[in-house]
Amino acid sequence: MTWNREPLRVMENGRYLAEGNQPFFWLGDTAWLMLHRLNEEDAVTYLNNRKALGFNVILTVLANSTKGKPVMGNGVKDPARPEYWEFCDRIIKKAEEMGLYLALLPAWGSLVKEGSLTLDNVEAYAEFLGKRYQKSPNLIWILGGDIRGSQGLEIYRKEARVLKAYNPERLISYHPFGRTSSSMWFHQEDWLDFNLFQSGHRRYDQARLGEWDDNSSQEEFFGEDNWRYVERDLGLSPKGFLRGFIILEMDTGKKPMPDGTLTGPFLLEQQVIPTEIMPLSSSMTASPDRELTGYGKPGRKLFTTRERARCSI
Repeated sequence: MTWNREPLRVMENGRYLAEGNQPFFWLGDTAWLMLHRLNEEDAVTYLNNRKALGFNVILTVLANSTKGKPVMGNGVKDPARPEYWEFCDRIIKKAEEMGLYLALLPAWGSLVKEGSLTLDNVEAYAEFLGKRYQKSPNLIWILGGDIRGSQGLEIYRKEARVLKAYNPERLISYHPFGRTSSSMWFHQEDWLDFNLFQSGHRRYDQARLGEWDDNSSQEEFFGEDNWRYVERDLGLSPKGFLRGFIILEMDTGKKPMPDGTLTGPFLLEQQVIPTEIMPLSSSMTASPDRELTGYGKPGRKLFTTRERARCSI
């Protein structure tokens, strides 16, 4: 199928996404490790399944670890090898043919924390991506990856400027650390098209998560009241907002849109997404938190019913 859609953009009021003049409802699914753990057949099976269920955006990571293993197996692939990027090219093209957007994270935040992605090499990496995917119409760039912007402020600014130079119309956002929003560091940046917040996961109250995962003393903390992240960003000048992570939500400090699984607040998941789906190949299953985890029994459910899920609009 030929991609003949208008570019995805933020509307003039800064509160909605649109393709041309048509409102765009972001219904996204998170498959962070799709490009690292699935072979081509299984990746296409997954994309076909998500297309059939009505999803229109898939979030995934290009470089998740610098410790690679053989490229074309079902194990972790090595971004240092050209075969990996040729594989990514084919999956991106398949998604385009299906009419799916891919929200691509160039590198997970851990690569910044460990010093693999730095001010010295981020420009070269962004140049590589910008040139390689300049003509791909179905991409959205999501920088960060579960990391505070303050931990790589200038790295992400440089990365964004390079990517924006190759595709000025392509949307860019930032995936922040749990219980924070991209607006905390990048709201005034020209390259940031919409804000993204992560309400967090692992505990329903989002409290007492342990020293490494605690932010109640560092940032404004709302616990279970995830709607307050939206309220906070809506108080900023319009720029847009999106998602939350496991409970996918969006925040509209910059250019709001819903990202995730719901069509309204406080709906049971089974009201909008069936828990039984077509059988998948035996090498692809997912855990209850919906992250792809590898290999198990055929036909295992990819969605499990949560007590409740939220989406802010």
